[in-house]
Amino acid sequence: MNVDDINSPIHCSPNGTGRGPEVPTVGLMHPRLIDPAAIARQADLDAMNIEIYHFASGEARQLRDKGFAAFCYLPAGHHEKLMQYGINVEAQVIQGIRDGELDQFLGDDVAQVARLKEEANG
Repeated sequence: MNVDDINSPIHCSPNGTGRGPEVPTVGLMHPRLIDPAAIARQADLDAMNIEIYHFASGEARQLRDKGFAAFCYLPAGHHEKLMQYGINVEAQVIQGIRDGELDQFLGDDVAQVARLKEEANG
C-alpha cells in the first residue's frame, strides 16, 4: 500500500478466501522524531499522525518524501492557547495543506476543520 491508497476503500479478498481485509495502519506520533519515516517503515505503517505542536518541524514533509501519508489532529480550542504565545497553528495547517504535506486533517471542531480546508483551498 502507498500514500495514494490511504484514502481508498478497504480491500477484501473475494469470497472470503485468501488474505483478510487490507486496512491502512496509522501510527500516533507524540514525541518529536528525528526520522519518522524510519519508524513508520519499521512498524510497517501506511501513515503517521503528527501532533499539532510538532507539525511545523517538518515531519510531514519527511514522511511524504519517503512515501508515507501524514495526518494531523487539531484538538478543539488548542490553537487559541498557542496563539497567546505567538504560535499561529491555523496558519501552519493552512500552509501544510497548500504545500501538499497533509493527507488528512482531523479535528474535534467540525466548523474549524471546514473553515481551514476552505481557506487553504480558496
